[in-house]
Amino acid sequence: MSPAWKRTPDLIPRPTHQSYVYHLEIMDRKEARHHWRESIKKCWDYRCAYCNGVPIDDASLTLDHVKPRSNGGQDLTSNLVPACSCCNSDKGAITDWKKWFRKQEFYCPVREKEIEVWLQTGDRHVEEWWEIGVGDLEWCLDQIASRASNRQQAA
Repeated sequence: MSPAWKRTPDLIPRPTHQSYVYHLEIMDRKEARHHWRESIKKCWDYRCAYCNGVPIDDASLTLDHVKPRSNGGQDLTSNLVPACSCCNSDKGAITDWKKWFRKQEFYCPVREKEIEVWLQTGDRHVEEWWEIGVGDLEWCLDQIASRASNRQQAA
């Protein structure tokens, strides 16, 4: 008699980006890749890791290789973040993502730290640094609003 999961593979919950490898026996390579990529986007609440924007459709939320493939970057969870098509194309093959990110009008140190933690751990658990006061979302939102106001006044 075979195990229940072989008879009813739909009973096994879909894997996350951290555990999909253990369930490859129930899906083909294309499906596994799709679920892996989808789970990365889900971890970021289907938002761009850089500008925090919500894409207009599924096709406009891409995965950005933080270290570009053209510079030796790999298809690893620790090198991929979701990015709207605008941010992804704007960043392009830039290797110093922090330098690029800090020049953007939507720059936020909280998002920068989130991306750093993601690249190190493949996870967005940032409670430790958030609790000690490194991250202040209110401050980030005020800074973004202030920059927008300054641009309007300059125009």
